[in-house]
Amino acid sequence: MENRTKNGDLEKVMGTVASFIVNYLNQFTDHQILVRGNTEGKRRLYNRFASRSLEEITKDYNLYGKEYDNDEFALFAKGKIYEALLVKESKELISQNMKSTNFKVRTLQ
Repeated sequence: MENRTKNGDLEKVMGTVASFIVNYLNQFTDHQILVRGNTEGKRRLYNRFASRSLEEITKDYNLYGKEYDNDEFALFAKGKIYEALLVKESKELISQNMKSTNFKVRTLQ
């Protein structure tokens, strides 16, 4: 059974995670961050947060998703549930579809 808290601090927690991602990518511009929840519920939560924040995220970053039945990352699309999300600075020239093995990744769970 998944452990959940009802502290009402979800926005604060997700804001902290987003702040970490921004600070990290500002310091290490050649890196990207892989976000994958360690439970199905967390993966759905991260997808909802990304969908809700997509316009803000894509001002400075490219956001990709990896579908469960595919080994490649593609540009994030609202309404899909991804197994993992990848955030990378948008100023880099990258192809729309990429193999997950091409990435240096840092994971957050």
